[in-house]
Amino acid sequence: MKLRRREFLQAAGILWLGSSLAQWLGSDRRSLDGIQALAATTGIKRALLIGINQYQHKGFQPLQGCLTDLELQRELLKYRFGFNPADIETLENRAATATAIETALTEYLFQDIKAGDTLVLHFSGYGMVRPDPSRSAPEPALAAVDAIAQPEGTLPLSQILSHWQPQSGSKLIIWLDSGFSPPLTPWITSLGVIPPKTMRPSPPQSPLKPPTLPAGVTLIQAGDIAAETVLDEGVSAGLLTQTLSQHLWATDPPVKIAVSLGLAADDLRRATGSESHLQLQSVNGKNYFPETSLQASAEAVIVDVNQDHKTLRLWLGGVPLGVLQAGGRARMSLSRDPGQPVIELQSATGRWGNGQYSSSTLDLTPGQGLQEVWRLLPRQLSLAIALDNHLEKIERIDAINALASLSYVTVPSGTDQPTDFIVAKNATTGGYGLQWPVGIFLANSCSPEGEAAKAAVRRLSQDFPGLLGNKILGLTVNPDSSQVGMGITLEKLTPQAQSQALSRLYTPRLLGQTPEDIKTDLALTHYDAPLTLATGEQIRYRIQNYGDRPLYLLLLAWDSSRGLVAIPWGTDSDTSPWQIMLASSLRTTVTPWTMQRPSQWLNTYVIASQSPFSQTLEALPTPTDQRPLVIAQSQAIAVATAILQDLHRESPSPDRYALDGRTWGTFCFTLRVV
Repeated sequence: MKLRRREFLQAAGILWLGSSLAQWLGSDRRSLDGIQALAATTGIKRALLIGINQYQHKGFQPLQGCLTDLELQRELLKYRFGFNPADIETLENRAATATAIETALTEYLFQDIKAGDTLVLHFSGYGMVRPDPSRSAPEPALAAVDAIAQPEGTLPLSQILSHWQPQSGSKLIIWLDSGFSPPLTPWITSLGVIPPKTMRPSPPQSPLKPPTLPAGVTLIQAGDIAAETVLDEGVSAGLLTQTLSQHLWATDPPVKIAVSLGLAADDLRRATGSESHLQLQSVNGKNYFPETSLQASAEAVIVDVNQDHKTLRLWLGGVPLGVLQAGGRARMSLSRDPGQPVIELQSATGRWGNGQYSSSTLDLTPGQGLQEVWRLLPRQLSLAIALDNHLEKIERIDAINALASLSYVTVPSGTDQPTDFIVAKNATTGGYGLQWPVGIFLANSCSPEGEAAKAAVRRLSQDFPGLLGNKILGLTVNPDSSQVGMGITLEKLTPQAQSQALSRLYTPRLLGQTPEDIKTDLALTHYDAPLTLATGEQIRYRIQNYGDRPLYLLLLAWDSSRGLVAIPWGTDSDTSPWQIMLASSLRTTVTPWTMQRPSQWLNTYVIASQSPFSQTLEALPTPTDQRPLVIAQSQAIAVATAILQDLHRESPSPDRYALDGRTWGTFCFTLRVV
């Protein structure tokens, strides 16, 4: 995954547009009977999508993914939420002047609003801070393509909202994939550089807050993660738009946007190392998306059918990006008939794919949704390590020579290719370290000044097996598409031995079988801040199997400071402390796990399969007691690969693992320990 700063913004907290929004803003139900969507809509659906890659003023570094954002949003609204393509207007690049945006708002989007109408305003580009004489704090403003200096070429959010005249049941969703900066200054020319510079703009002296939202308005913002990601070679998109739209494809009514935003935030934390303080604000917590036009959630939608050759053009809006970037493919079934797979995804570029089907009796038409049943992963998976393009030529040569000796590492040849980590210099220490693509250093990876580049890579490479093991486990995460029927609640134990539910994941596609206690609300969605524990606190997992088959369970973690960790279940087992079998309709509670030390990031994976993990148990070390055991870096790849081998079923090709979503599920909780 490669990220560009769309404006990697002010330090964390600059856009705290509602830090009090930590409570659930709606139902956590994910079944078809229960997304009440951008909300149930009786009126028209209309959208204005604005994207600007190239600004007129040279102070704005060109962006790469804003027009892709419009494509992501357009396909989501059209196929998932039933917007008529004729009712989706776009303003791109030079057409998106301040005057043109104002005209489009007043003469198109906000014209003749009627009861029950649903309107969407999407903006991808630069934002700016606009002083507001009527308030003590500045407010966010959108930078049009002709933005020069405030107030020229900017549209304050309050000005946009002044045109909104809600009627009964009408709704406006404002989706801003942009950062917000003070007026043009020299540092703005660094924004969007790949890889990001360590320098970041300072936050404004006064907190940046939006104006009071009128009734019917939901505001979604990127917060401190206004960056871009490479979907495919040469194809970029806004990180928020790509990630959130992916979850909206895979979510069923009536889940509120807060739930999908929470899932997106954790995806961003795992991929970027950022705290990902995403922002959501609305009046009275009413922040639904419009009712869906597809009968069920989907990873893909049919765009075009060639009946003569039995080929399909597909939009892959709900397929996890990491799977596509790794060369993964899928076998899918129709959403309305989730039986045997009927479509084989054969190739993908960005979010577009080509599929093949064989049955002559299938009635396939554009607009039909497809659900992932089989996930096909390459047997040869690698860790993509890029080099900071600010390194000197000799440093780059030495680093590349050191990386070339590692068979499981690839070095992207250009800055427009997906990347997992970057070898870069730390401006503070002067030494080399390992960065996530947004510029955040992996904790304790930076050396003091004076280390040679080749020696630095050799030192850093000690962590590479654990990083690849974590990547492999991440490719198996599938709570949206799994059909195993399992719910997991992460709980914190208080000093009084009472439990406090922190987060919950469950599989929604086993229709009609999800227990009501699994679907009950929790206190937090965690889109605005990551789950954070203190050293010494204890957590545990409460797991329920509501499917009709026994499940074998593994519990592993990736600690950013130590690598992969195997966690025993703490219960009697006939085979191994690393595996338990949970019978159908039963539940179990894992022995509490004490947080022994701080961790920048802790990804905990619960992996379920209807078959035993025989090869994984052979690869795991022999435990000496009932405490978590750090897996040696030299064994991390072997353990992760053994999990793929155990999950593998039959495969249409010998070079891919085939994972059947009807027999496996992987769930990941992402935490910080301080």
